[in-house]
Amino acid sequence: MAGGGGEGEINLVPYLDIMINLIMFMLTVTAYIVDIREAPVLVPTLVNDPGQSSAPPEEQKGFLTIAISNRAISILGSNDQIPAAEILKEGKTYPFAKLSAVLRQYKDSPTIKLTEAIQLTADSSIPYSDVISVMDAARSDASGSLFPGIQLALAAR
Repeated sequence: MAGGGGEGEINLVPYLDIMINLIMFMLTVTAYIVDIREAPVLVPTLVNDPGQSSAPPEEQKGFLTIAISNRAISILGSNDQIPAAEILKEGKTYPFAKLSAVLRQYKDSPTIKLTEAIQLTADSSIPYSDVISVMDAARSDASGSLFPGIQLALAAR
């Protein structure tokens, strides 16, 4: 046949150009739409020198550990002078206002000396949104700042 010749080939280059441009556009738009927030986390320091004690035992401050389980939020102290507390789940939600109120009592107590940081641990089945809500309730309440530093801890099995 005159002027003919073989089968035609599909030119994919224009389609690939369009796809690359769409991907770049979607990434750029997503960066502006998604609001990424960072939670300040205090990382514990490791002390290798046993003679390096920051304060005498009578002046050392205690710390609180908040443990989130499927049935309650437990508040535990690092020593015997800090009483433990448990806030039971109300229905399907945790009472975050009660948590803030209990932490305010710990913070305002003249007999309990606490650090500004708390440790937070949660069961693996706890939704991330509940962990963040507990962190928000522990950081501040209507009266002001409570425990601005939060150290995330692993739950021992």
